[in-house]
Amino acid sequence: MPVKSITGKINFFLLCLLSAFPILPFRLAPFVIAGWCISCLFVFDLSAFRKRKKIALLIIFILPFILHLVSLAANPRDGELWFIVEKKMAIFFVPVFVFISARNLHRQRMGTVFNVYLAAALVSALMANLNIILKKTEIFSLTGDDFSYAYRTALEDFSGFHPTYFAMVMLFGSLMLIWSLLSGFRSTLYGPVVYRSVAACILLGAGMLAGARTPLAAFGISTLLLLAGHWSTVKKQAWPVAAFGALLVLIFFLSPLRNRSLEFAGVKPDNITVDEKNTLNIRTGIYHCSLSLIKNNWFTGVGPGEVQRKLNSCYEQYPTNVYRLNNYNTHNEYLNHWLSFGIAGLLAFLMIFLMPAYFGLQEKQFIYPLFLLFMFICCMTENLLARQTGVIFYTFFNSLLAFTGDPPLIISKSKEAES
Repeated sequence: MPVKSITGKINFFLLCLLSAFPILPFRLAPFVIAGWCISCLFVFDLSAFRKRKKIALLIIFILPFILHLVSLAANPRDGELWFIVEKKMAIFFVPVFVFISARNLHRQRMGTVFNVYLAAALVSALMANLNIILKKTEIFSLTGDDFSYAYRTALEDFSGFHPTYFAMVMLFGSLMLIWSLLSGFRSTLYGPVVYRSVAACILLGAGMLAGARTPLAAFGISTLLLLAGHWSTVKKQAWPVAAFGALLVLIFFLSPLRNRSLEFAGVKPDNITVDEKNTLNIRTGIYHCSLSLIKNNWFTGVGPGEVQRKLNSCYEQYPTNVYRLNNYNTHNEYLNHWLSFGIAGLLAFLMIFLMPAYFGLQEKQFIYPLFLLFMFICCMTENLLARQTGVIFYTFFNSLLAFTGDPPLIISKSKEAES
């Protein structure tokens, strides 16, 4: 067997392993990424550098990381900054190595990669909730906010994901399966209709049970656009769509999401200490401090290493211990980049959504613009690139969809014969 064929298969295997990140042990992920990056050097494709649009996208994708490196060069003794840069390294390496190895990912392989992700997400959803049912039975005797808090805490313990990130992973998987169902193929790379329907419902249910409001809003808006784009199919298959909608409403009223939605009624903008259990009250203080700092540093920012220190100092004005127990970041990726690098940082971050979306629509992609919209909304209430899960989720799908196109739905026999 030719060496190039062997290295190509090793590279593909490691990429599939990376796509299983929903169940990949936290400490193993960096080693898988490193191994995959090294394998990419053996399938290096020089022709990638002839595509100007792809090169432009690559530069845009790595620009936020470059800004962090420049800041680190200016402040090499800042331990906090070193920690931030270390967590964000995948923002540079994943797009670069997908870019140079994209030719190794023909359509059948792309389908397999997305299948592995969907299967891993399904296993994660089932295992986490099964563990909660078997080992945390006392949770189900609780009601209201107590149940919501206990369930989300147990979910994080068993899944290893913060509930927001867990919901994001599950809901995007459900979105992909809905897309495959609406596209009209009875038999696709993603399995029979029954399997895809059940899997989509399980992932949706798991995402909603996590009680994360913004990922669900992103899912809802993306799904509406998906339905509008496949309206002819929706009209022909009205009852499955209606049944899916009914399931969504049922899960809402039975899940922690309902309790967390009721928090809007308890928001006290002028007195965040009235109800410290209300996460929206806590966010009121977070956003007040973030915007106050931006107002005074809107052009140049304060530097990524100083953001948390400045926020913690601002939080001291509030007569509550809630901000002293945890380091609360800006909980908004746009505000974080603006506060870190000034207006240049905000523009650079906006570009990683706007320019790829424009190119994707030009090339008549469907899933990629939806993914960008999904992420754009999720970043409004969370610093998604502050955790390894968020960094891997974004860089993995963004790079694959940008440099290889939308995942396939069905493969012809001629394509299956490709190596």
